[in-house]
Amino acid sequence: MVSEFTNSLVESEIPNCLATLAKATKQNLDMTVFLKLIIIKYRVLLLERISGKGKSASANVPNSKTLVLLLEAFSQIKNSIIDSLPIEIALAKISEEVK
Repeated sequence: MVSEFTNSLVESEIPNCLATLAKATKQNLDMTVFLKLIIIKYRVLLLERISGKGKSASANVPNSKTLVLLLEAFSQIKNSIIDSLPIEIALAKISEEVK
């Protein structure tokens, strides 16, 4: 699920990210762990892009603004009434940047 979410995020397919997040929520995954794994994978993709080792076939490449939004969401999960809410807000912000 982490790869599915991250790949959709890189491709700016926010509806797919939301669907994957809904699946994770339905399976009662710990959102802190789920998002932590997403951040780690996204960071690796970003570092590969920066170093020139990443695939550049996609027009939508990992960027630092998205990573910052994910990190902010991570820090907000523990204080959120709904665990997935900070991730959903981050996806909304990312979606607004894409448009």
